[in-house]
Order: sequence, then C-alpha cells, then structure tokens
Amino acid sequence: MSLLQGYTVIDFSHRLPGPLGSLILKQLGAHVIKVEDVKHQDPFLSGFFKEFDPSFESWYQELNKGKEIIRFDYKSEHIQEDVQKLIQKSDAVIIAMGNKLKLKLGIDQETLENKYANKAFIDLKASLTEKNNMHDLNAMSEIGLMNFYLHNKSEKVVAPPFLPTSGIAFGQQIATDLIAALLKSTKESKNTFHTSTLLETAENIFTPFWPKNLRELENQKYLHNGAFPCYSFYKTHDSKYIGVAAVEERFWIEFEKLFKFNIPSDQRFNRDQKTFNKISDIISSLTINQIKEKLGDQDLCISFIE
Repeated sequence: MSLLQGYTVIDFSHRLPGPLGSLILKQLGAHVIKVEDVKHQDPFLSGFFKEFDPSFESWYQELNKGKEIIRFDYKSEHIQEDVQKLIQKSDAVIIAMGNKLKLKLGIDQETLENKYANKAFIDLKASLTEKNNMHDLNAMSEIGLMNFYLHNKSEKVVAPPFLPTSGIAFGQQIATDLIAALLKSTKESKNTFHTSTLLETAENIFTPFWPKNLRELENQKYLHNGAFPCYSFYKTHDSKYIGVAAVEERFWIEFEKLFKFNIPSDQRFNRDQKTFNKISDIISSLTINQIKEKLGDQDLCISFIE
C-alpha cells in the first residue's frame, strides 16, 4: 500500500516497538530512515541482546526490512548538525532514548520546537506513571493479564507466552499515534508532540478482553484458551498438530461428518474432557497427510501446524 507515499519518517528508536511502528508506516508507503549510533547500533543487532539470544538478530532484519539505515557517530562534534539536516527533510520523527542523549543529539522537545515547524514528534516511554523501566512481561503483569495466563498452573517456574504481545501492540499504537499526529500538525500548521507508552497501550488494548468481572469468576477457561473441543489443537499420529476452530455449527457438522466422531453440534461447547478425548483419539490415529487428504479442498477452519 502507498497511502503514505511522499512522507518521510525518521526513527530514533531501537529493539521492538519503535522499529515495528516505523515498519508499519513503511509498509503504508512512507520512506523510513532508521538512525543508529555507528558504534552501538541497535541492541538487537549488536550488544548483549544478540549475544544471549541469536533470535534477536533475525527480528532486527525483519523489523527493519526496506528501511534506509543511517549510522552516525553520536560522539561527533557535528552530530547535531547531521541530525538537524536529516530531520529538516522529514515529516515525522520517532524518538526513544534518555533525556541526556536527546540533548546531545538535539532532539529534546525544547530544541525541536525552536528548530522545526509543522512536524509530528512521537516520544516513546514505558508509562505515564513513575515506572520508567519496563519490558513486555512487566506490562502484561501490571495490567493483570498474566493472572489469566498463570491461573491453575502449579509449576515453580512458568515460561512466559512466546510472543511479546504488549510490545507488538505498542508498535502498532506508535504507528497509529504518528499518523494522528501528522494529521494534527497538517491541520493546525504547527508541530505536534505526543508521548506513546507501553503500559497504557497494553491496558487500553487488552483489559477489555480481561475485565474485572471476568477475573472474579472461578472458571477461567474460555473459548480462546481451550475451554471447548471445537476450538483447540489436536496431535496427529506423526506428532504434528492441527488447529481446529469449528465454532460455527456448519463447520462443526462437516468436521464431525468427515471424521465420524458421533458428537452432535450442540456438544461442541461441552467442557467435559470426554468430548476432547473422543476427537483426540481419532485425530491421533491419523497422520497429517491423511487428514489433509480427508479434508481435500473443504474450508472448515482447520489449519495444519507442521
């Protein structure tokens, strides 16, 4: 899509949320210039993140695909001039760094207000509260969503969910905030400054799905976390999995007919483990290729995890 063709965004952020936000803008057609320190670069590419977990380098490559990468010497005596030239030709700037470095680069709010006009500036922070340091796990814990994940677990150590959910949501919020700030600066013909925060993003986006009235209920199993046999993962004979989401009656009827479970459609919301076991016994007797052959070209909300 080229909805933002002709716009230039400067990205002074690193790791996940900011680069994801600018990636979304790039995918919408904006020219994105990611700025890094020539020595330290992005921690996902160079530094202790990369050293202890090699997956971060792959994330860096994906999050910054198609962007123009410029590396400045942040200790150079000309650094403010270099940054100023770059921002002059931009429409919007994403900033994620401490106040000391902002001053050094000349991208603190006071300097930006005095040097530029009609631009959108998005400043990234952990939260609007006193909490200045936070990762995805902290944000999801602070808003109470981890209570849902940890419910009824008995292990002494529990691995977090695989994807950094609130960080991903934050990246999308950054892109949304920047577009809104661009609209405001264009309409009012002046600079627009906005602070985007991880914690408040997580709270605004996720708490509607885990409100207080649900937290008070004893049973915390719902459709999306495996309460019903019509929406779950089942292991095949060759140790693969199929994802079944036959929630609607028409999908369930065809699903049941195909595999001969003998489970009526009104039982697809039966929480009894016997219903799960009935399906599992049949799926586990078939390889994933046999299941594919059975399904043919039928579209029954069934996916293959290989």
